[in-house]
Amino acid sequence: MAYLCSECSYETARWVGQCPNCKSWNTITEFNIPAVSKTTSAINRATGGNNYGGYAGSSGKGARKLDDVSVVEANRVSTGQAEFDRVLGGGLTLGSVVLASGDPGAGKTTLLTQIAARMSQTMPTMYVTAEESLSQWKKRAQERLGLQFNNDNFWVDDSDCVEDIVVAVKEHGIKLLIADSIQAFESTSVEGSAGGVTQVKTCAQILNRLCKTEGVTLILVGQVNKDSKMAGPQTLKHIIDTTVHIDVTESNVRILRSDKNRFGDTDQVGIFQMTEKRHD
Repeated sequence: MAYLCSECSYETARWVGQCPNCKSWNTITEFNIPAVSKTTSAINRATGGNNYGGYAGSSGKGARKLDDVSVVEANRVSTGQAEFDRVLGGGLTLGSVVLASGDPGAGKTTLLTQIAARMSQTMPTMYVTAEESLSQWKKRAQERLGLQFNNDNFWVDDSDCVEDIVVAVKEHGIKLLIADSIQAFESTSVEGSAGGVTQVKTCAQILNRLCKTEGVTLILVGQVNKDSKMAGPQTLKHIIDTTVHIDVTESNVRILRSDKNRFGDTDQVGIFQMTEKRHD
């Protein structure tokens, strides 16, 4: 038994009103720590592996001599959104994990739906919409945004079970997975409700493991709290490769920034304009 801060995942042996680490109030909650062997086993069962973590190109065969390690160059593809590509450092790095966050109504789903349509033209793509029904998502994509998808290369799913998502990705040979949002997913292998510390970390680890072992590029959507900070454990940022955040201005302009990028710098800014209709 331990107590964790829902904002920064700081651990303490007893409950306190203010987190000693991030200074947030009333964010310390009781947390049942699952056994390491159980957590590892859960991730292995979900992804079909015998370990987790690491990066693309890792074989999971244990320690090796440095000379025996091959260097894999990071390959990039354009998402069809020039501003998004710029913030990423020149395009989406294949095999990477990107965390996209922003206030409600900032346009996360709209932007990523446009990217899904573009990417479905060249690679097997799946959009998991755990916060909307398939009918709602389709109406947004086709009626409001007027997007065209490659029907032979695109799948949409409204499952909130991360194990089901893993099965679908493997079954259809998905190479780009957009998961919206990480706080809505649950794993059947651990206790707790969706959005809780245990569920968010476990689901993120399972999807990260899937990405690294199957060569899947993953874009995770993360919700933010009233202070525009990432909801749930901040340690989520240690799992992913790149973060992008959409800031809402007083007008219909949106600013896209990154504060972590393993494959590029973080000084680029993307500017978008939200309009009633799509503009090519």
